[in-house]
Amino acid sequence: MTSTASLAQIAAFRLRVDDVLITKDSETAGDIGIATYVRATSPDLVCGYHLAMLRPDRALLDGRYLYWFMSSTAARDQLSTSATGVTRFGLRTESIEGVQVPLPFLATQRTIADYLDTETARIDAHITKKQRLAQILRAREKAHVSELWEASAARWGTSRLGRSLVRMEQGWSPQCEDRVAEPSEFGVIKAGCVNGGQFRGSKQKALPPDTPPRLEYILHPGDLLVSRASGSLDLIGSAAVVPDHAPPNLLLCDKVYRLGAGPEMEAEFLALMLRAHPVREEIKLGVSGAEGMANSLPSGVVRSLPIPAAPTSKQREMVCTSRAFAVRTGCIVHGLERSITLLREHRQALITAAVTGELPVPRSISA
Repeated sequence: MTSTASLAQIAAFRLRVDDVLITKDSETAGDIGIATYVRATSPDLVCGYHLAMLRPDRALLDGRYLYWFMSSTAARDQLSTSATGVTRFGLRTESIEGVQVPLPFLATQRTIADYLDTETARIDAHITKKQRLAQILRAREKAHVSELWEASAARWGTSRLGRSLVRMEQGWSPQCEDRVAEPSEFGVIKAGCVNGGQFRGSKQKALPPDTPPRLEYILHPGDLLVSRASGSLDLIGSAAVVPDHAPPNLLLCDKVYRLGAGPEMEAEFLALMLRAHPVREEIKLGVSGAEGMANSLPSGVVRSLPIPAAPTSKQREMVCTSRAFAVRTGCIVHGLERSITLLREHRQALITAAVTGELPVPRSISA
C-alpha cells in the first residue's frame, strides 16, 4: 500500500533480498508468526508496522533456511505460546529474539532450503490442480441449475415469482447474545443462514431470556427463506428451504424474507430456480445500496423474478435431478478437499522434519 515514511524509517525498514517477514500481531494466536521470504524488492518498499523483519547474518544463517524454519511447526509453536493479548494477540521483540533456531552448517542450510523449495513447489502444484478441479465441479453444478431453468423456461414459459406466492414477510432482529441458543432458548437466525443455498441452523444468535419471543416468526419445516441483506452481491438473494430436522426454536430475522409458495409451486423448486444465472443477474441488478451491509434486496424485485411455469410434477422431477447431481458433485469435491487437507498436512510435516533434522542430510554436506 502507498504510505509515508521519514528518511530514518526508510533506512531502518527498507526491505532487502533475503529478509524474512513474520506477522507479529493478529486477532488470533494461530495467525502469529506467519512467514514470507523477500526474493525481490525496490528502493521505496519498507516493512509495515504489523510485521517483524528478520535479517539473517549471512555468515551464520541462510535467509531461505530461516524462512523455512519460521514456517515450520517448531517455530510457530514457540511463537504461539509467546503471544500475549485477549482480543488481539501480539509478539514482543524479546519473544521473537528468543526463538530457538537449529544452526547446521551453511551448506546444509542451503541444501535443506533447496530441497524444500523443490518439494513444496511440487506439493503446491498438486494442491492447485485439485483446487481448480473442485472449482470446475462447483461451476458445473451452477451451470446445471441454469440449464434446468433455461430448458423449463423454453418449454413452459416464465411468470413472475410474486404470482406464485401467498405471502412474503421479513422477520425481527432484537438485540441478541453473541452465542448459539440452547435447546431451551430461542435463537434468531443470521442473514447468512441460507448462504450457498443450504439452511444452516447454527447461524443464529440467542435471544436474551428477558426478551419475549415473537412467536409469529418461528421457522417451520418447508419455509422458503431468501436473504434480503448482505455485504456481498454474490450472497444476497441466497435461498434455502428449512429442513425437517431444523431446530424448532429459531426465529426469522429482518434481513431474511420468508416466502409462502402457492399450491402450484414447490418451495424446493423455487429455491433451486433462484440459483439460476438469469435470476441471479436480475437480483444483482435490483439490489439497492452501496458496498457493505447497506446492500438490500427490495421485495418488489423478489416478486418480479422470472420463474419457469413448470407443472408441479416436473418441478419435483427437476428438484430430484438437481439434488442427485449435487450429491455426486459434493462427494467428489469432498474427496478433493480431503486430499488437499492431507497434502497441506504433509507439506507442513515435511518442512518441520527438514529444518529440525528429522530428514536425513547428505553425509558430504553435514560433515
